[in-house]
Amino acid sequence: MAEEIPQPNPVPPTASPEVLAQIELANRRFELLERRIASWERRLAELEEGLGEQVAPAEAPGLERLDDLEARISRLERKRFEQLARGGGRPAASAAPIAPSGPPVQVGDARALVFAEWSPLKPSPGEAVVLRVMVDGFEADETVRFVIRELEHPDAEPVVLEAKVGSADRVEVRWTPPKPGKKRKTREFTFRATCAGHEAQSPVLIVGG
Repeated sequence: MAEEIPQPNPVPPTASPEVLAQIELANRRFELLERRIASWERRLAELEEGLGEQVAPAEAPGLERLDDLEARISRLERKRFEQLARGGGRPAASAAPIAPSGPPVQVGDARALVFAEWSPLKPSPGEAVVLRVMVDGFEADETVRFVIRELEHPDAEPVVLEAKVGSADRVEVRWTPPKPGKKRKTREFTFRATCAGHEAQSPVLIVGG
């Protein structure tokens, strides 16, 4: 009887924010590796076309910048874990940011926009919340847009808030969600933070309940 090969366990829905963050960063680094390979393939094709000609070797496009992007992501990861440690433990698993689903970062772009989150994640009706995202590599005068939508009405006009990147490693805005009506005990919202083609998606905010 052939030995059964164990299958990898899927990520449990209650995985800690640290685990989900590690998975997100691993996916980003895998994308970076693919771009490095593509850059070297293009460089190899250029060398093959110029075979027999004495041409000064050119630098493969974007490789150093891709290394810079990976270093920036690693720095953001360390900052995030240090903040969790200073906060006295782990936040709820549901507070973990969702992996970015927007367009891939272009080769040569070493900026990072990650860890979109609400604080608190489950506010009381009428309580203000903070929308936060971590940034690295952007100019201080660039603008981060926070686009807020209610899950029950995804086609409704969103609430849009803006803030400058500034000199910190995070951008924050405050917002007071509308209260649940008489027929509903809770309302659920999500936001997407965007800046210069980069984006990060927040977890779900639950108001009331």
